[in-house]
Amino acid sequence: MLTTLTTLRERGIYQLPDDGTTRPESETLVVASNAIQNGGGTLHTLDEWAAWAAADWEFTPDGLLTLQGQPTGYTTGDLEDTGRTAEE
Repeated sequence: MLTTLTTLRERGIYQLPDDGTTRPESETLVVASNAIQNGGGTLHTLDEWAAWAAADWEFTPDGLLTLQGQPTGYTTGDLEDTGRTAEE
């Protein structure tokens, strides 16, 4: 089943949905600015973003989220916007 890509804010900070477990800070994701221009792209944990490290999370042009190249069952529509924006 294909999903529609939810528009994500450049450098927007998003949270994965609460699955009933204690959510580690690493599940807070930042949208890379170059990701939006390509239709799909990268989502960085806050630690990855601060260190300018490669991202383990990606989203496809269809809006599917992957972790280290593996499907997660999440889509961009599942991400909750925190209203915060990451520093450049």
